[in-house]
Amino acid sequence: MRRFITEFRFFIILAFRSRTLLFFSLLVPTGSLLLFGFVFGQNVIPLPGSGGVSYSVWLLPGIIVMNMIASGLMGNSTAMITWRERGIFRRILVTPTAPWEVMLARACTQVLVIVVQTIVAIIVGSLVFHFTFNPLYTPLTLLFIVLGSAVFLLLGQVIASFTDRVEIGNIISQGLYILLTFLTGILLPLQILPAIVSKIAPFTPSYMVAELLRSAMLQGNAGSAPLADIVGCLLYCAAALGLSAAFFRMLR
Repeated sequence: MRRFITEFRFFIILAFRSRTLLFFSLLVPTGSLLLFGFVFGQNVIPLPGSGGVSYSVWLLPGIIVMNMIASGLMGNSTAMITWRERGIFRRILVTPTAPWEVMLARACTQVLVIVVQTIVAIIVGSLVFHFTFNPLYTPLTLLFIVLGSAVFLLLGQVIASFTDRVEIGNIISQGLYILLTFLTGILLPLQILPAIVSKIAPFTPSYMVAELLRSAMLQGNAGSAPLADIVGCLLYCAAALGLSAAFFRMLR
């Protein structure tokens, strides 16, 4: 436990000392929220069980999911491929620290960064777009942030497990990031997207996480189909864990 805490502290210091990481973690998502919010903010998006909310308020949870995708698919996969290229995993094996402790400490750090991003997004949304977050919704919101982060961290691990070059990993992760961000109801409502996209989107992890988080933050519940979304996220986690383990052995 002590070694895990030490690694966790190390990754926290590393994360919050990096100006580049802070820029992409805080300023870019905030800028996206402001840009899309000001351009499309007057539109009203319907919500199950309510009359609807402004696009800028509807968008806020989507920005948080976008952060999860970026952190998991791009950030985690790039880091894991780089570690393998530099032989860091082999070095860890000859230390008293278990590899799972290092991986868990890094994952917890990324979840903490996403929580900070969520707080910043709520503050900006409150000041600029008059978003009101009920503190009673906090436990459910945190639960879905952890679940969503786990999904995309493990999917990033899959990318890292079947390629040994950072360039290839970046191409794959960036392509998936664009598809999941723009075509699964995170930044754009499914109502304005082509019918085929609206039919496929509910089966994607980004849609499931966005539905859960949006319902938790805006309405304090788990959405219209919570069981399907939660089970879907858990299945993605299980599949990603199995695939990453299998591909990693093949590369070794």
